[in-house]
Amino acid sequence: MKEEITYSVTELGNAIQGALLNEFPRAFWVRGEVSQFRVPGGRHAYFDLVEKTEAGRQPEAKLGVALWQAKRLAVEKLLAESDLELRDGAEVRIRVRLDFYAPHGKLQLQMDGIDPIFSVGKLAAERARVLGALQSEGLLGRQSELLVPLVPLRIGLVTSNDSAAYHDFVEGIKTSGYAFSIILSSSTVQGADAPESISVALKAVAKAKPDVIALVRGGGAKTDLAAFDAEVVARTIASLKIPVFTGVGHEIDRSIADEVANSAFKTPTAVASHLVEIVGEYASAISRIGERVLALAETVCVDARSDLADVVQRISRGVPQALMRESRSLDASQHRLTEGARRKSRDAGVRIGGISDRLRALDPKRVLARGYSITRTEDGRVLRAAATATVGKRLLTETAAGIVASRVEPTE
Repeated sequence: MKEEITYSVTELGNAIQGALLNEFPRAFWVRGEVSQFRVPGGRHAYFDLVEKTEAGRQPEAKLGVALWQAKRLAVEKLLAESDLELRDGAEVRIRVRLDFYAPHGKLQLQMDGIDPIFSVGKLAAERARVLGALQSEGLLGRQSELLVPLVPLRIGLVTSNDSAAYHDFVEGIKTSGYAFSIILSSSTVQGADAPESISVALKAVAKAKPDVIALVRGGGAKTDLAAFDAEVVARTIASLKIPVFTGVGHEIDRSIADEVANSAFKTPTAVASHLVEIVGEYASAISRIGERVLALAETVCVDARSDLADVVQRISRGVPQALMRESRSLDASQHRLTEGARRKSRDAGVRIGGISDRLRALDPKRVLARGYSITRTEDGRVLRAAATATVGKRLLTETAAGIVASRVEPTE
């Protein structure tokens, strides 16, 4: 029976390394997505080249990549010519050599080149796919139909907190002197997690019901701004009922977020300036209206003063004549009242004299003086007929000379 070979660890490592070199003797190309990119100490770069699942969440496979400093500087220069950058989330086609480091038993790809056209093409293809989907669903023009309030003073701001973009925007707002209020919803604006972070921040700030939402960040390479081409960001913007203003720091290309937004500007400062301009135009319009109202009020006052002066003048001319007419009328009325009072007094005097004469003629004493007498019963009642006298009762007869007492006797 043939004895089986037994390797030492070092021997096995060297054997693997030799086999790999025989299978992959030269450099070759491999494509994938950059993940966990880092440059410790600012020299060599390390990252994982991953292949994502269809869901795009977890990597289906990954290989470690090393990019030595000299090669890194050459790669970065090449990418800069295409406005690209090696970073997390970038889809790349790189040239590598397969290396197995026997002492650590570690398989690694050593990168020495990159295909910028591949990365640009992937970005363009993904951009075209997203724009086509949004167009077919009628989402590209949805935000443009929203009306911006006349005085947008409550601003929802989505950006990285304390970033240059944040300070540029806030400074532009605060120096205006208008009563703006800013509601910040901080988000990551670069890297693989940025699209989802921006989407969450947009939805969060929309709940505060600002007048408009400003989505801003500073400039950078195409790959730095890739989050603003992400489908999840575009769909979130299109779904909001609040106007979204974008201010992503690029001077040439427009991101998909710009295409979907209500209004797009080149920089965060430009967004702030536009908002200040809207409020300033409204303030100027109000000021002009106030000036017109003041001018109209002054005109009305001048006309009123003139009318009042005319009235005073007419009154001044008319008062003496009116007073004279009223004086003559008053004198005539007084004369009529005096004469009427005199006539009434005379007539009343005549009537009172006649009444007095009648009253004096009816005075009982005057009747007694003419020889008549008045007979009364003891209780003071006048005896008007003899038949009413009661036999035996005492009677009192009053004459002009005095009172005679008598008693009633029966008669035959």
